[in-house]
Amino acid sequence: MSEQCGNYRLDDRLNEGGMAEIFSATTRDQGHVVVRRLRPQFQYNWSKRRDFIRGLQVQEQMHHPNVVRVLELVTFGLRPYAVMEFVGGMNLRQALLRKDPVVHHPLPIFCQILEGLHHIHSCGFLHLDFKPENILVQPDGHTRIADFDLAQPILPKPRRQPSVQGTPAYLAPEQIMKRPVDPRTDIFALGLTAFELFTRRKPVARSQREEIFAAYCDENTAFPIPSALNRTIPEALDQILGACLAKKPEERYTSVQRIIHDLQESGVLNNPKSITQPDATADWQNLDP
Repeated sequence: MSEQCGNYRLDDRLNEGGMAEIFSATTRDQGHVVVRRLRPQFQYNWSKRRDFIRGLQVQEQMHHPNVVRVLELVTFGLRPYAVMEFVGGMNLRQALLRKDPVVHHPLPIFCQILEGLHHIHSCGFLHLDFKPENILVQPDGHTRIADFDLAQPILPKPRRQPSVQGTPAYLAPEQIMKRPVDPRTDIFALGLTAFELFTRRKPVARSQREEIFAAYCDENTAFPIPSALNRTIPEALDQILGACLAKKPEERYTSVQRIIHDLQESGVLNNPKSITQPDATADWQNLDP
């Protein structure tokens, strides 16, 4: 029997992780939505509950075609939940692993996540959990940013986080070293995500948290050049991704708007289908970063 959550019938469990469980749901008039609900083990954890609600309240302020829209937020009761627009398809991680045709031409997806992240920053917030799993891609290529559980306001004077939160492979060096964070922190995670989008591999082939942190914080070792792994990437895009991935924040892009400007001025957008994902059987897979 399907579970009822407020005015919504929970149908299928779509995902579970972090603080939330996510269901496809049906409204009383048979409309399709998504319900994102606090996981049961956190119903008496007031810190987790506060962070969960705060992230949803931040997301509720976003009104942009490249950000998942919150339709209703219910904060009373032991297990708060949000009702969100239904986005068909899969997350970017799944699309990359499945070599789905929707990511064969990655530039349009990159442009959409740039627009979405620019909107988030323009609304005065840092996402701080930017990664392929939190980017939803529909079969037609429409892309949206999701999951604001770690979002924080952009402060006039940046401050450091009290603890290291987030997925290790998508943390900026300043997060790892517990230094102040600002929009450049999200831009580093954007660069890591874009590197995977265009090359279908991570810039650092490490799995252990300590190894990843050491590689990200080592200013004497550069990340691979994307075009060395995907020959369809032009030099201008190499430079843009390199500036996103600068290990020193002061050498990184200061705003997403500047990335969009450089992308437009570079001429890369003139022929978006000229950039494709690398052949899954090509030698680039064997390169050691």
